[in-house]
Amino acid sequence: MHREEALRANKKQICELRLKRKDGSEFYAELASIPCQGPQGRLNQLRTAITDITERKKAKETLREVHEELEKRFEKRTAEVSKANRLLKEEIAEHKKAENALRDSEANFRRVSVASPDGIVIVDRTGIVRFVNPAAESLFGRQAEELLGGVFGFHIVLDEVAEIDFIHGTEGTITAEMRAVLIDWEGDAAYLASLRDITERKRAEEKMREAIDMKSEFVSMASHE
Repeated sequence: MHREEALRANKKQICELRLKRKDGSEFYAELASIPCQGPQGRLNQLRTAITDITERKKAKETLREVHEELEKRFEKRTAEVSKANRLLKEEIAEHKKAENALRDSEANFRRVSVASPDGIVIVDRTGIVRFVNPAAESLFGRQAEELLGGVFGFHIVLDEVAEIDFIHGTEGTITAEMRAVLIDWEGDAAYLASLRDITERKRAEEKMREAIDMKSEFVSMASHE
């Protein structure tokens, strides 16, 4: 076929063959044949050069294997990146969903706290006031602008009832009952302190104690007469 194609086309033809050496070992050879004139001047003969291309074939095969390995690695890496992107998108979607839920929750809290008769104060972990409701403004006798960003100034004990005293802007000393819980506020841990004015109750208790003391003193005096 190689000889016939070279003579028919009347131009150089190249092909590759697997041949055997005298020792029986195989090798790859490149045959390059050029038509040439015979004794009668006709182009019916070939001048053929045989080149051992075994190493070149091995190099090509190695290159092909490396290319296939790189393709496999690229496909694997592409799949990993695609999966990572999908997981990242899902995580972002969940994060946005959580943010929206948190915003809705905080918005609901603000609406509820406005109507609460108890003072509500949000204090961050450093003791700075981050939120006050109208009842807290009234309790302290100060506007929200004066309270926000300031130091709360009272020791917070979680899940316990504590009494605190402070000076009201116009009404003197106020006593409040404080309960505090740990919450999440705008993405950070914070304290929610609920304050209930018990000044009148404390005054009533003090008057009751005074009345009891007076009664006890009167009974004691009467028994000695």
